[in-house]
Amino acid sequence: MLTAGKYVPIGNPDVAPIIAPLSILQERVPAAPAFLANLITGKYCYALPLYRQERIFKTRHNIDIPRQTMARWMAIVAFWLTGIWKEIEKEVLADSYVECDEPKRSEDSQPYFLKKPLANRNKIP
Repeated sequence: MLTAGKYVPIGNPDVAPIIAPLSILQERVPAAPAFLANLITGKYCYALPLYRQERIFKTRHNIDIPRQTMARWMAIVAFWLTGIWKEIEKEVLADSYVECDEPKRSEDSQPYFLKKPLANRNKIP
């Protein structure tokens, strides 16, 4: 768990301590960045839902982290990664042709990968 350092002036030890600021993410999420990366990787790469990860942490490591807490941490991290996601989206949608791997869908349904249709997506490059 990350904690902020507390400092007292050398010449005046009776003053209230000055607390060093943490980054905003560390203020709202007490978990280490490596733990958050492990949590997200487990959920999205290894298909481990949060309730299963909660049970793994409890049985293997004797750490009780409720899944609601993990979900809140993931939402905060997702908010912080929004800027990176928008830059990736801008680069992908900058081209006139986007190809993605989707599961089989009915013909009348709209693709869910793209937020907006591309201008020249039906033209062959």
